[in-house]
Amino acid sequence: MRTNLPVTNNEIELGDETIIVSKTDLKGQITYVNRDFLAISGFSESELIGEPHNIVRHPDMPAEAFQDLWDTLKAGRPWTGYVKNRCKNGDHYWVLANATPIWDHGQVTGYLSVRRKASREMIQAHEDVYRKFREKRQGGLAIRRGRAVSGGRWRENLTLAHRIGGLLGLLGTLVLLMALMAIVALSRTNDATVSLYEQRFDGVRILGRITQLMGDNRMQIALSGLGVHHDPSIANADHRPYMEQVRKNIAEITGLWKDYQKTVLTDYVDRTIMWNGAYKYAPNADIQRMTRIPGST
Repeated sequence: MRTNLPVTNNEIELGDETIIVSKTDLKGQITYVNRDFLAISGFSESELIGEPHNIVRHPDMPAEAFQDLWDTLKAGRPWTGYVKNRCKNGDHYWVLANATPIWDHGQVTGYLSVRRKASREMIQAHEDVYRKFREKRQGGLAIRRGRAVSGGRWRENLTLAHRIGGLLGLLGTLVLLMALMAIVALSRTNDATVSLYEQRFDGVRILGRITQLMGDNRMQIALSGLGVHHDPSIANADHRPYMEQVRKNIAEITGLWKDYQKTVLTDYVDRTIMWNGAYKYAPNADIQRMTRIPGST
């Protein structure tokens, strides 16, 4: 396996809008890179085109992960997994990589890879798993189609992300319960304040989900090849699975936007109720101060 040195301990964190795209021929030699690839890796286009894609391979990545990647692609199937890559100067960056064969008239003519930002939780989890493989402490673990699997068939259908997500979900549930207990305690002293907080938080959650779906749409379009260069080999590919996901995301975004508009309206109504309540119970002198026109006597 190719070992690219030297390396540093400096991590380059991708932005939420960053999408790294590249194409290779059947031998894994790079035939196309986009601007984000150049900006993050530090290589120039002339340094990458014609070179094997493992020019950005980080020595911390286990050989088993890339063996699984190529076994999956050569079988004509897409591959998804978390990858630690090396920059030209030795720095590194983590990505959630999606690679797929490029089909042209029933034949695979190359491979397309689209990478985007990996979450901090997934980075930490995969660092631990990949370390076990490098140190030969993986035991019965194996990597299949981007998954760390062991044991029977039911485990083979359980992705590494799902396993880690289950643990994080449990921790998230505990945190949520603690947060709810805190909210209940606050509600005993100030119900109106808690109500406003919950509504505003829900609005932030909705906007966050919309942003995530829009990012996924960009990735799906890039994977389909519709937004990647004007290449006949991609133009003839089957875009339907990717476009179907885009349509589903758009439908969810439409519903979420309607929900967000409701939270904005509810926030306005609550403010009105709080103002009317204050007006109703305030002393006459306070009412006069609240209703006095600025500049009047």
